[in-house]
Amino acid sequence: MLKGKKKALVAQVLLGLMVAGNAYAADFTVEGVSGGSWGELDSAGENGAKYHEYACNVDSKPLLGPGGAFNPGVLEDGKSVVSDYNIKLDVNLVGSLNSKYLLDADIVKNNKISFGVGYPRGYQNWSGGTWNVFKPDVSKDNTLELGVIFNDKHNDETDALENSLENINVGDDNDIVLAGGRVKDYLNVEYVADYKDINFTGRNLTLEDAEGTEKIKSAAMKGDITAARHLTADSLTAGGTITANGGLTVGTVEAKALNGGAVKATNVTAEDINVASLEAEAVDAKNNINVSGLLKERASASTAMYSLARAARAASGINATNINAGRIEATNVNASGSIVAGSINANTVTANDVTLNNGDSTVGTMTTGSLNIAGNGSLNVTDINVNDIKITSITPGTALTVNGTIKDKSGNDKSLGEVFKTTVNEENTALFNTSYESKAEGNKIVTKANGTKIREQSKSYVETQMATLAMVASGADLLANAGFTNAAQAVQDAKDSGDSGRSMVPYAAANYGSMRQESGSHVDVKGSNFNIGFAKEVKNGSGKLLFGPMFEYGRGNYDSYLDDGTTGSGTAQNYGIGMMARQTNDNGFYYEGSVRYGKVTSD
Repeated sequence: MLKGKKKALVAQVLLGLMVAGNAYAADFTVEGVSGGSWGELDSAGENGAKYHEYACNVDSKPLLGPGGAFNPGVLEDGKSVVSDYNIKLDVNLVGSLNSKYLLDADIVKNNKISFGVGYPRGYQNWSGGTWNVFKPDVSKDNTLELGVIFNDKHNDETDALENSLENINVGDDNDIVLAGGRVKDYLNVEYVADYKDINFTGRNLTLEDAEGTEKIKSAAMKGDITAARHLTADSLTAGGTITANGGLTVGTVEAKALNGGAVKATNVTAEDINVASLEAEAVDAKNNINVSGLLKERASASTAMYSLARAARAASGINATNINAGRIEATNVNASGSIVAGSINANTVTANDVTLNNGDSTVGTMTTGSLNIAGNGSLNVTDINVNDIKITSITPGTALTVNGTIKDKSGNDKSLGEVFKTTVNEENTALFNTSYESKAEGNKIVTKANGTKIREQSKSYVETQMATLAMVASGADLLANAGFTNAAQAVQDAKDSGDSGRSMVPYAAANYGSMRQESGSHVDVKGSNFNIGFAKEVKNGSGKLLFGPMFEYGRGNYDSYLDDGTTGSGTAQNYGIGMMARQTNDNGFYYEGSVRYGKVTSD
């Protein structure tokens, strides 16, 4: 038991384990034992406290030898390989951490060490500086997992140790996982993961999506940095990709690629940047910048006290090969390739090609080979150096205003009409076509609507109705031909079999075929029709009357073709009920008709 203000402290561990296999061969928990706990007070009391010579025992063997030195071979004497173990440090760490390694052997590979996971654990580094977790050159593919850890400086009247852990270095071939968490100790005191004062060095760093601080001091990793939630740091450096889906607030960022949500930084350097939004004093991308929202260059703190113009001149700008952003706000925007943006507000814009898609843009000086104003975009520029201007905007109004000089990219004076030719663009909806004419008027390019007309292609929608009418007409043909014929035959058959003719007899008719409806273009319809009913024949003064109720159904497929190549296709069907009648006179004349009620559908 500890006495006075002393905390239970247990020093570092050296595990020498030899195993086989690719997965973790075994789980091992290192625990302190009573009677051998580092930091136990002797009988002299608090002011005369002395440390024991070793931290804890495993199988009656001290993990630390006299003077705090590691005692090798604690678990398996004489073994030189530590491999494939899942090791949980259920202790506090104390001592000269920068001069000792948790795992010290000839080969240390594929091990996982967990510290502070599930229970809060404290640490002290008596000599300060860096905690070199794994021995260099012999360690590979190991992972250090940190949960809820706290800096136990152990500052009291008897022991004023102030040095503690500032840097954690796992080596270039090993990884760090920040598991985070919120846990309680045996006194029900709650601790929250906190890494804000620690600098991390290693291969890959992962911040998991658990409770705890979102801040670290810095990270310099040879591989990737991945944060499942928002991450804040003074600086981040990665030889691979930095991914912060929850967003990133950082001073300096340097990586091969930067991916994530909203990023706020001082300086950003990467080959490729793909984020939701980015605000920084300087942005340099060797390849591409893709920002779905705002790409903003912030004035540095040192220039904030000056005028906006001086602050703008002092800013470093946004530089990349290609830039694609929802909106750009910057002093200087430079792309050796193209810039595609909803809108740009900047002092200078330089690129091979610039496309503005929507919103109002304001630029001081623009230098580009080609400028394209599209959608509902507009640009107000002071001076422009451009070889070619395209207006694909379909919004009436002023697409471009040049308040100063117009030159080509080589610096030769030009008029607006020399770099832009009158252009007509069209907006096509399902039924209508509207044309817009853009032309130079002095120092402006103005877009006006020329008028709206019905599109020739809209006729394709009418062709669907023709297909349904064709099915109805086919049903009428079936009734007029096979329908009446089969009904008369059914009545005659009934008479031949001895029926008195007073009751109605059933009949049916069906057909299948194809037809072409000419409409200036044409519609091809293929389908089937069915006619089922009851018929009865009665004599009258002029001859005989055949009549009866019936049900009809038809279904088919159609293809429509316009002269310009537009095509349509779909299905059509009809169903309904009706009455049919035919009067056949004794003098040889006849007349017939039907009344039909139903519904037609199509797609």
